[in-house]
Amino acid sequence: MQWDILIGPVIGAAIGYATNKIAVEMLFRPLNPVYIGKFRIPFTPGIIPKGKARFAKAIGKVVGNHLLNPENIKETLLSPDKEAEIGKQLDVLFHNLANDNTVLESRVYNLIGGQAQSRMEAVIVQELTQKISKELSTMDLGRTAAAEVKEAVLDKVQGTMFGMFIKPGVLAPIEEEIKDRINQYVAEHGEEKINSIIQEEYNNLNRQTISSLFSHINTDELKQAVLNIYHTLVIHYSENLLSALNFSRIAEEKVNAMETKEVEELILSIMKRELGAVVNLGAIIGFVLGLINLLF
Repeated sequence: MQWDILIGPVIGAAIGYATNKIAVEMLFRPLNPVYIGKFRIPFTPGIIPKGKARFAKAIGKVVGNHLLNPENIKETLLSPDKEAEIGKQLDVLFHNLANDNTVLESRVYNLIGGQAQSRMEAVIVQELTQKISKELSTMDLGRTAAAEVKEAVLDKVQGTMFGMFIKPGVLAPIEEEIKDRINQYVAEHGEEKINSIIQEEYNNLNRQTISSLFSHINTDELKQAVLNIYHTLVIHYSENLLSALNFSRIAEEKVNAMETKEVEELILSIMKRELGAVVNLGAIIGFVLGLINLLF
């Protein structure tokens, strides 16, 4: 066999391999422009470093428009598998709470710290006090209480000798006095009394263990309520949330912030085998063309 006839195909394979190898390397190399004096050598930097901004923008569009768009997010978050997973997590959470003998005050302290806990207590007690006091001031309790007192007196004396003398008109001044006194008392001392009651109830709540509090809760109803809220949030607010987060811009900024070497490693981690196949394909094509050339 004349081995010299393979020289052409072998040279073709070497040329094809080298050509594709150089082409693949030029995707990433050189990382920076190369100058001879003031003249920049063509094709420097490499294609990926030179087009890094366009690459980042394209990645951002893919992420925002195709991967993390509202339709895909809703489909994923509302899938039966995801709902079942959330249900399991809620079951675990409820089980842990039902067996948690930690005092509520201690748990809150561990979560947010003493200062934040004190501020939270002050805000809760004050807000409840003000809201209840405001409602009481609009209810005109004095008038209601005075009317009830008058009716009680009239019922009590009805059919008796006193009933002949005590008529509704006779009690009107007394009713008005009772109303004014009660309203005045509520205005002067109502908020103080309400604050004291709420503070006492808040303290009693803080002394309860989490398990004792949770024992009064229907976990099935709570679980369904949480899932309903989850569905509502996903359906009505996921699009606004995605728009606010702007994943396209985040992805673009993150890629732009990466070093060129990191971008190279990212692409190679995905396409190293494919790029290697392109280089080897160049050798095969060169070898085949060399064989074909022997026939003509």
